[in-house]
Amino acid sequence: MANLKNAGISGELSDFGQHLRAIRLGKGMTQDQLSASAEISKPYLSNIETGRIVGPPSDEKLHRLEVALELRPGELQARADWLRVPLPMRQLVKLVPTVRRTADGAVDLDATLADISGNHASGEPDELADFLDDAPPAVVPLHRVPLINRVAAGAPMEATDLDYPPNIADRDALVPGELVDGCFALRIDGDSMWPMYQPGDIVIFAGNQSPQSGDDCLVRLGAQENFSTTFKRIHFVDAQGLKQADGQYFFLEPLNSQHVPRIIPRDEITGIYPAIWRVSAVVRAGAPHARHVAI
Repeated sequence: MANLKNAGISGELSDFGQHLRAIRLGKGMTQDQLSASAEISKPYLSNIETGRIVGPPSDEKLHRLEVALELRPGELQARADWLRVPLPMRQLVKLVPTVRRTADGAVDLDATLADISGNHASGEPDELADFLDDAPPAVVPLHRVPLINRVAAGAPMEATDLDYPPNIADRDALVPGELVDGCFALRIDGDSMWPMYQPGDIVIFAGNQSPQSGDDCLVRLGAQENFSTTFKRIHFVDAQGLKQADGQYFFLEPLNSQHVPRIIPRDEITGIYPAIWRVSAVVRAGAPHARHVAI
């Protein structure tokens, strides 16, 4: 098991490069011809093919290679996306007897990792259990976070289920990384925080963490607005809207300039929860893939 856990990405990058080289030769193209057609330097192309790169090429370069080689859109990008998945997760997926997939054929990491957790909890003596038992604490931890509602990234909207019992919800979101107690997840509804947050993104909020000026936060308003919630970047300000560390007002800033900011007194806000993770869908060639981003 030691060799598996200490293996780097270099071998997989070499496999990726050999795959690209085989396609190029199959098309009867030289490195000079492909580099010229894809507008990529020949030395860099040579480094890709021999695995002498530190990571997968950018999506832009991969797209140009796909066009030059007349490949199906997303063919090389899908392989590169797999290499961008954290190494411990790739290793775990390779050890799972049955990898769960979505309807479009993409690896369903949430379902697969849920299977892994279930098999590990059963105590089955297998290579996967050995890997999990021997893995160092730094291996990407996954946490289940209750997904309890949608939050408006636009006009405030009612959200009455923030009072769910801890860790109880209709469904969960799986999130890597260290989390603080009391976290919960909401799905974005609206475009006021575009382009950083897209409608449908899942955002993880810290329920027991004090916000800092400049944080992106779920803000729960008071009785005068029916305890509705909104998702905005917050700043501490004075009554004139000037930033002030101990200001008694919150400036609620939408990232989308088409929406209007607001200034609200602190005493009219009944809850404020900073965002700490974002789970967004990366849509490529019509197929969405989950991407976890720390905030």
